[in-house]
Amino acid sequence: MRTALDIRRAGEREVAPSGDARAYRWTVVGPERHPLAAALRAASRDDAPEAVAVLLGRTFHQVDNRRLLRAIRTAVARGSRLAVVHLGAGGGSLARTAAIEHPGLSCVVAELTGGPTPAAVRAATALVAAASPVTAEVRVDRDGRLSTTDWHPTDLPAAAGTAGPAGTVLVTGGLGGLGLRVAAVLACRHGLHPILADTATPERLGTAARWHLDRIAATTGVTVRRADVSDGAAMRQALAGTGSGPLVGVVHCAGLLRGGPVTAGTAAGLTAVQAAKVDGLRHALEVVDRHALRRVLVFGSITAERPHRSLGAYALANELLRRCAVRLAADLPAAATLVAEWSIWSGAGMAHGTPGAVAAARRLNLPPVPLGPGMAAVDALWRLPAAPGRAQRLLIAGR
Repeated sequence: MRTALDIRRAGEREVAPSGDARAYRWTVVGPERHPLAAALRAASRDDAPEAVAVLLGRTFHQVDNRRLLRAIRTAVARGSRLAVVHLGAGGGSLARTAAIEHPGLSCVVAELTGGPTPAAVRAATALVAAASPVTAEVRVDRDGRLSTTDWHPTDLPAAAGTAGPAGTVLVTGGLGGLGLRVAAVLACRHGLHPILADTATPERLGTAARWHLDRIAATTGVTVRRADVSDGAAMRQALAGTGSGPLVGVVHCAGLLRGGPVTAGTAAGLTAVQAAKVDGLRHALEVVDRHALRRVLVFGSITAERPHRSLGAYALANELLRRCAVRLAADLPAAATLVAEWSIWSGAGMAHGTPGAVAAARRLNLPPVPLGPGMAAVDALWRLPAAPGRAQRLLIAGR
């Protein structure tokens, strides 16, 4: 499907840091028992420039928000090297956003994908001290080999696969500008009955949104349930007794957008944005029959891959969302899971109505996604052949 969209599929390429490793005096933020802590302290020199390393584990916890902010503020104040090293938790997108906001900050992000083997620890220690560090997040395998994500242009076939399974689809953020339009695509083109979960109510919708809701109701019928996706109990209560046939799909559109400089952020603010994205996906999948599920479409953000000034909290939430989707996909025996990391949308979405948002995105090389081509892409994504047990990942922007 050739459209006005730039669609890219995630691949991998090997990398190597350039220049000899430099000596630093490391301040380590994180657990003392982290496998890289001892290595960095051993390499630290009192007469060398200061540097800060935040060390995280396999999963992201609320305390990690405080660790990241503390490390970033310390590194920005010193104008020094900042390293984020984790075992799968994530967190690098927030640090990389801070590096854009503070050009004097040198940032390195590494994930030890194969665990903290001696070879991986040695490679990561050299990587964070490299004279010319790799700007993208680097994965370090168990043998110490380095790689980054490489994005390959791809097209979505106009009629990829079948129309998908019949039944009911849960759409979180379902009364939002994007949620309603996605639900309309799935109802009108795939015959699915949408269940729209949202904190809003139909009575508060504007004229255009009400038109979309009425269109869905006249096509396949629609169920609207008021629920906060970050509240697991509320989601279970909202989905109880819907009785609209087998729930075969989940589309996670819910989110919370908060802007501002990284150094002005708070741990509570980061947690709130993450709750809508990460907890929302987890709760949505907890209330459905995973064995009946056939499609999971997760709406992420391009900011997690391409940091955007003043959107560090949103970037981190979407990075953690993608990592959560990858983990959860392994427990979905018959479902195709796809994480679509969209650029800003023009005509709908959380940035719609914000003065200058679309123009600013264009200036920052984040071409907006037009509604028409974007919804055609949603249709094609729903038709993609299933690949149960793993999550596919696409980056989607305008041209």
